[in-house]
Amino acid sequence: MTPCITLAFSLVALACPAPQDGPEPEFGFPPTLEEARGEGGHATVGPLNVGKNLRMNGDNTQTLQNEYSLAINPTDRQNFLASSNDYRNGVPILGHYASLDGGKTIVSDGVLPLAGWQNSGDPAVAFDGFGNGYIMGLHFNRSPLTGALFIHKTRDGGRTFDAPKLAFAAAGNLPDKPYITIDQRTSGTYAGSIYITFTGFYSAPSGLQCVSSRDGGATWSSPVAIGSGQGTSPAIGPNGEVYVSWYSTTTIQFRASTNGGTSFGPTRTVAPIVRIPNRLSPTSFRAYSFPTTAVDRSNGPFRGRIHVSWASMNGSTADVFACYSDNAGATWSTPKVVNDSSTGDQFMQWMAVDESGAVFCCWQDRRNDINNRKHECFASASFDGGVTWTKNWLVSETQNDPGSSGFIGDYNGLDALAGRAFATWVDFRNGSQDAYTAAVQADLEFAPVTLSAAAGGTVDLPIKAGPARVGQYYLLVASLGTNAGYKLGDATFFLDLDPLFVLSATVPNQGPFVNTFGVLGAGGFATPSPKFAATPGLLASLAGQSISFGYVLLDKQRFTYGSNPVTVRVTN
Repeated sequence: MTPCITLAFSLVALACPAPQDGPEPEFGFPPTLEEARGEGGHATVGPLNVGKNLRMNGDNTQTLQNEYSLAINPTDRQNFLASSNDYRNGVPILGHYASLDGGKTIVSDGVLPLAGWQNSGDPAVAFDGFGNGYIMGLHFNRSPLTGALFIHKTRDGGRTFDAPKLAFAAAGNLPDKPYITIDQRTSGTYAGSIYITFTGFYSAPSGLQCVSSRDGGATWSSPVAIGSGQGTSPAIGPNGEVYVSWYSTTTIQFRASTNGGTSFGPTRTVAPIVRIPNRLSPTSFRAYSFPTTAVDRSNGPFRGRIHVSWASMNGSTADVFACYSDNAGATWSTPKVVNDSSTGDQFMQWMAVDESGAVFCCWQDRRNDINNRKHECFASASFDGGVTWTKNWLVSETQNDPGSSGFIGDYNGLDALAGRAFATWVDFRNGSQDAYTAAVQADLEFAPVTLSAAAGGTVDLPIKAGPARVGQYYLLVASLGTNAGYKLGDATFFLDLDPLFVLSATVPNQGPFVNTFGVLGAGGFATPSPKFAATPGLLASLAGQSISFGYVLLDKQRFTYGSNPVTVRVTN
């Protein structure tokens, strides 16, 4: 039996599956290179798909929410958890925001307990491999300026939280600019370990430090020294390695641990930088060249590759740079500029790698303002391990004028899973600083967004499933509806299966379905790209409805993946 026939019979057999449940010192706490661009480095891959902008904080106090972290639940791609410095109660407190439907709505929105401190902030969010979420942050007092690190654990996707747990405190110490990462493996040495890196000020331990927990955050190790600098960004390798990058005035530095954070290897230089000015003129808010670390943990050709991104002055403006290492940080590739515009400043980047090996990056960008004041969120992706980057895509729906704001946060968050990233940025459209996010889907593009029932037309649907999926069979199908998710072999599929056969009962690659079945090539791309070609009148009965497209992957007669859907509107 051919794979094509196997796919058809398998889909028919799943017509009624059971749906799944739920779809100064450079403090970071909240206050009261031209050669690279010349190299090119941008592939000719088309644009990404961007979802509707979503305001995460639900308050109507016109107070501030800034500095964001976001993580996607590895056991449920529809669930993300985010946090910010949330000022709705008059002082900065760790905010919490959760979505259970892939970023369509926010189901949980509020602030977390202060645990006896006056303020909290510097949010960092992560999930473990069992789907437990953690919001970590600095709880602090201003007079005297001291603090402690706490974690807030959720076992239900962000609906509720356990009582806060202390992760680190030392008399007189301010553990500034902390960040969290979790080994999401569920078995193996150091699996499940939680790591927090930070910069200690005022008392011992000073400088960059790392603490770890082996029991879900119940108890914590003594701090282990990493180096000197600020803005640590930790990440986990495929075998539990702990990688940390940070900013050190004129360079980005890096160290690695292979024994669960007990000790770290030699300090390596990732790249030289020209630091962003503390106040990024002509605006008044502070900005830094803090890096982001991300690791390819896929089973693809770039497994184990370490990616680091940062912002640096490049002539008279700031750009976003990225490079990678294939030898645990011993040597690094030549940095590439990720943004494809030389106009205005680009800064506050964040980076993540999904399970297919696709690399995502987002940042704040002022290219579209002639006065270089108003920022927007832009994003890009790489399907070849960071060698080239896609054409940049505008994520935010409005330009954001910070006015005279002296602080808009020190970073923004992004996470990626299943071909889709959620980017965050500080948004001013409502007259204050709000926490916004949007989905950026790279594995299934589409254009145009509407089809005429009378005139017909063609929808281009390039599949970019990621480098870890090269050689798998793909099948693109269409439906008149979507759902919260069905199990389809080892995959989860989001198209309604009964109305699916109204459109997709034909043999693949025939009728309106062009190039919709085949084998993924380099980068996990379907070549030539699939299309849905509707002849005039074919969709007459569907005027006013929507068609949703998605694809499934098959490896050795087993469904391995179901994409997130994209939707095209049928007009008269």
